[in-house]
Amino acid sequence: SRGRCKLQLRVSGKLAAGFRSCSRQPLWSDRGLVELETCTRLVFWLDPGLLVIRSRRRPHLRSGRALTPHLCSGYASMLSIKDISPAAQNNITTQFILLDKGRVATEGQSKTCLALVADETAAVHFQFWGEECDLFKPGDIIRLTNGIFSYNRNHLLLRAGKRGSIEKAGEFTMTYVETPNISEMQWVPDPNNSKKYVQEAVISPYSRIFPPML
Repeated sequence: SRGRCKLQLRVSGKLAAGFRSCSRQPLWSDRGLVELETCTRLVFWLDPGLLVIRSRRRPHLRSGRALTPHLCSGYASMLSIKDISPAAQNNITTQFILLDKGRVATEGQSKTCLALVADETAAVHFQFWGEECDLFKPGDIIRLTNGIFSYNRNHLLLRAGKRGSIEKAGEFTMTYVETPNISEMQWVPDPNNSKKYVQEAVISPYSRIFPPML
Protein backbone atom coordinates (compact mmCIF):
# COMPACT_ATOMS: atom_id res chain seq x y z
CA SER A 1 0.00 0.00 0.00
CA ARG A 2 1.06 3.61 -0.45
CA GLY A 3 0.44 6.63 1.73
CA ARG A 4 0.91 10.24 0.75
CA CYS A 5 0.39 13.51 2.59
CA LYS A 6 1.15 17.14 1.90
CA LEU A 7 3.19 19.23 4.33
CA GLN A 8 3.14 23.01 4.58
CA LEU A 9 5.07 25.16 7.05
CA ARG A 10 6.70 28.57 7.10
CA VAL A 11 10.49 28.70 7.31
CA SER A 12 12.22 32.08 7.80
CA GLY A 13 9.31 33.91 6.18
CA LYS A 14 9.20 31.59 3.15
CA LEU A 15 6.50 29.07 2.45
CA ALA A 16 7.79 25.51 2.47
CA ALA A 17 5.77 22.68 1.03
CA GLY A 18 6.44 19.04 0.48
CA PHE A 19 5.26 15.50 0.12
CA ARG A 20 6.04 12.35 2.05
CA SER A 21 5.36 9.18 0.08
CA CYS A 22 5.52 5.77 1.76
CA SER A 23 5.36 2.23 0.44
CA ARG A 24 5.10 -0.92 2.57
CA GLN A 25 5.64 -4.61 1.98
CA PRO A 26 5.46 -7.66 4.31
CA LEU A 27 8.73 -9.14 5.46
CA TRP A 28 9.58 -12.14 7.65
CA SER A 29 12.22 -11.62 10.33
CA ASP A 30 13.27 -13.12 13.65
CA ARG A 31 10.42 -11.09 15.17
CA GLY A 32 7.83 -12.69 12.91
CA LEU A 33 5.88 -10.92 10.21
CA VAL A 34 6.67 -7.20 10.04
CA GLU A 35 6.23 -4.49 7.45
CA LEU A 36 9.12 -2.84 5.63
CA GLU A 37 8.21 0.80 5.10
CA THR A 38 10.25 2.99 2.75
CA CYS A 39 9.50 6.69 2.78
CA THR A 40 10.56 9.42 0.39
CA ARG A 41 10.19 13.00 1.54
CA LEU A 42 10.32 15.93 -0.89
CA VAL A 43 10.56 19.41 0.58
CA PHE A 44 10.87 22.60 -1.42
CA TRP A 45 11.11 26.21 -0.34
CA LEU A 46 9.08 28.64 -2.42
CA ASP A 47 11.27 31.66 -3.12
CA PRO A 48 10.93 34.04 -6.09
CA GLY A 49 14.43 33.28 -7.32
CA LEU A 50 15.15 29.87 -5.87
CA LEU A 51 13.58 26.43 -5.93
CA VAL A 52 15.31 23.80 -3.83
CA ILE A 53 14.13 20.20 -3.82
CA ARG A 54 15.53 17.74 -1.33
CA SER A 55 14.60 14.11 -0.97
CA ARG A 56 15.52 11.28 1.34
CA ARG A 57 14.68 7.59 1.44
CA ARG A 58 14.64 5.83 4.78
CA PRO A 59 13.61 2.24 5.58
CA HIS A 60 11.69 1.39 8.74
CA LEU A 61 10.69 -1.90 10.28
CA ARG A 62 7.29 -1.72 11.92
CA SER A 63 5.43 -4.59 13.52
CA GLY A 64 1.66 -4.96 13.33
CA ARG A 65 -0.52 -2.25 11.79
CA ALA A 66 1.28 0.54 9.99
CA LEU A 67 1.33 3.92 11.74
CA THR A 68 0.63 7.34 10.25
CA PRO A 69 3.95 9.07 9.42
CA HIS A 70 4.85 11.33 12.33
CA LEU A 71 5.68 14.30 10.11
CA CYS A 72 2.06 14.39 8.96
CA SER A 73 0.63 14.83 12.43
CA GLY A 74 1.64 16.75 15.52
CA TYR A 75 4.26 18.92 13.80
CA ALA A 76 2.37 22.12 14.63
CA SER A 77 2.59 21.31 18.35
CA MET A 78 6.39 21.50 18.31
CA LEU A 79 8.02 24.53 19.92
CA SER A 80 10.49 26.72 18.09
CA ILE A 81 13.70 27.16 20.07
CA LYS A 82 13.08 30.91 20.44
CA ASP A 83 9.84 30.12 22.31
CA ILE A 84 11.50 27.85 24.90
CA SER A 85 11.94 29.18 28.43
CA PRO A 86 13.37 27.63 31.63
CA ALA A 87 10.99 25.36 33.52
CA ALA A 88 11.11 22.65 36.17
CA GLN A 89 9.20 20.07 34.17
CA ASN A 90 9.59 18.05 30.99
CA ASN A 91 7.25 19.80 28.60
CA ILE A 92 9.32 20.66 25.52
CA THR A 93 8.85 18.98 22.16
CA THR A 94 10.95 20.44 19.37
CA GLN A 95 13.21 19.58 16.45
CA PHE A 96 16.68 20.91 15.63
CA ILE A 97 19.93 20.23 13.82
CA LEU A 98 23.13 19.27 15.66
CA LEU A 99 25.85 21.78 14.69
CA ASP A 100 28.76 20.92 16.99
CA LYS A 101 29.55 18.51 19.79
CA GLY A 102 32.12 18.80 22.56
CA ARG A 103 34.22 16.20 24.30
CA VAL A 104 32.67 13.51 26.44
CA ALA A 105 32.90 14.20 30.18
CA THR A 106 31.94 12.21 33.27
CA GLU A 107 29.19 13.31 35.62
CA GLY A 108 28.83 10.88 38.50
CA GLN A 109 28.86 7.41 36.96
CA SER A 110 27.48 8.56 33.61
CA LYS A 111 29.09 10.29 30.66
CA THR A 112 27.75 13.55 29.28
CA CYS A 113 28.44 15.66 26.25
CA LEU A 114 27.57 19.30 25.50
CA ALA A 115 26.45 20.26 22.01
CA LEU A 116 25.26 23.24 20.01
CA VAL A 117 21.89 22.75 18.30
CA ALA A 118 19.66 25.16 16.39
CA ASP A 119 16.55 25.62 14.29
CA GLU A 120 15.46 28.47 12.02
CA THR A 121 14.64 30.72 15.01
CA ALA A 122 17.46 30.36 17.57
CA ALA A 123 20.22 28.16 19.00
CA VAL A 124 20.68 26.49 22.39
CA HIS A 125 23.18 24.32 24.28
CA PHE A 126 22.05 20.69 24.46
CA GLN A 127 23.28 18.01 26.86
CA PHE A 128 23.58 14.42 25.70
CA TRP A 129 23.54 11.81 28.45
CA GLY A 130 24.96 8.28 28.55
CA GLU A 131 24.73 6.40 25.26
CA GLU A 132 23.25 9.49 23.57
CA CYS A 133 26.82 10.86 23.38
CA ASP A 134 27.75 8.21 20.80
CA LEU A 135 24.49 8.01 18.84
CA PHE A 136 24.44 11.45 17.22
CA LYS A 137 26.87 13.41 15.06
CA PRO A 138 26.96 16.95 13.61
CA GLY A 139 24.50 17.28 10.76
CA ASP A 140 21.87 15.03 12.35
CA ILE A 141 18.35 16.41 12.65
CA ILE A 142 17.01 15.42 16.07
CA ARG A 143 13.49 15.35 17.46
CA LEU A 144 13.19 15.95 21.23
CA THR A 145 10.02 14.82 22.99
CA ASN A 146 9.13 15.94 26.53
CA GLY A 147 12.49 17.59 27.07
CA ILE A 148 13.49 20.06 29.78
CA PHE A 149 15.34 23.40 29.67
CA SER A 150 16.83 24.20 33.06
CA TYR A 151 20.03 24.96 34.96
CA ASN A 152 22.67 22.27 35.38
CA ARG A 153 25.86 23.37 37.16
CA ASN A 154 25.03 27.03 36.48
CA HIS A 155 24.51 26.41 32.77
CA LEU A 156 21.14 26.59 31.04
CA LEU A 157 20.85 23.39 29.02
CA LEU A 158 18.20 21.71 26.94
CA ARG A 159 18.11 17.92 27.44
CA ALA A 160 15.84 14.90 27.37
CA GLY A 161 16.18 14.16 31.08
CA LYS A 162 14.73 11.02 32.64
CA ARG A 163 11.23 11.49 31.23
CA GLY A 164 12.05 12.71 27.72
CA SER A 165 13.46 11.08 24.61
CA ILE A 166 15.40 12.00 21.49
CA GLU A 167 15.50 10.37 18.07
CA LYS A 168 17.17 11.03 14.75
CA ALA A 169 14.71 12.50 12.25
CA GLY A 170 16.97 13.21 9.27
CA GLU A 171 20.25 14.69 8.08
CA PHE A 172 21.49 18.05 6.82
CA THR A 173 18.24 19.38 5.30
CA MET A 174 17.27 22.09 7.78
CA THR A 175 17.47 25.87 7.94
CA TYR A 176 19.10 27.23 11.11
CA VAL A 177 20.57 30.30 12.79
CA GLU A 178 23.26 30.52 15.49
CA THR A 179 21.96 33.70 17.10
CA PRO A 180 20.22 34.35 19.38
CA ASN A 181 21.34 31.57 21.71
CA ILE A 182 18.81 31.14 24.51
CA SER A 183 21.43 29.48 26.74
CA GLU A 184 23.41 32.75 26.59
CA MET A 185 20.60 34.87 28.01
CA GLN A 186 19.86 36.00 31.55
CA TRP A 187 16.45 34.82 32.70
CA VAL A 188 14.45 36.13 35.67
CA PRO A 189 11.09 35.13 37.19
CA ASP A 190 8.10 36.68 35.48
CA PRO A 191 6.72 39.36 37.86
CA ASN A 192 3.21 38.40 36.77
CA ASN A 193 3.73 34.64 37.13
CA SER A 194 6.38 33.27 39.50
CA LYS A 195 6.28 29.87 37.76
CA LYS A 196 7.55 31.35 34.49
CA TYR A 197 10.81 32.97 33.44
CA VAL A 198 11.35 35.85 31.03
CA GLN A 199 14.45 37.14 29.26
CA GLU A 200 16.12 40.06 31.03
CA ALA A 201 19.40 40.50 29.16
CA VAL A 202 21.62 38.98 26.48
CA ILE A 203 24.92 37.70 27.87
CA SER A 204 26.30 36.84 24.43
CA PRO A 205 24.57 36.77 21.01
CA TYR A 206 26.48 33.60 20.09
CA SER A 207 27.58 30.52 22.00
CA ARG A 208 30.71 31.13 24.07
CA ILE A 209 31.33 27.37 24.26
CA PHE A 210 31.03 26.85 20.51
CA PRO A 211 32.00 30.25 18.99
CA PRO A 212 31.00 30.77 15.34
CA MET A 213 33.56 30.01 12.67
CA LEU A 214 34.75 33.17 10.90
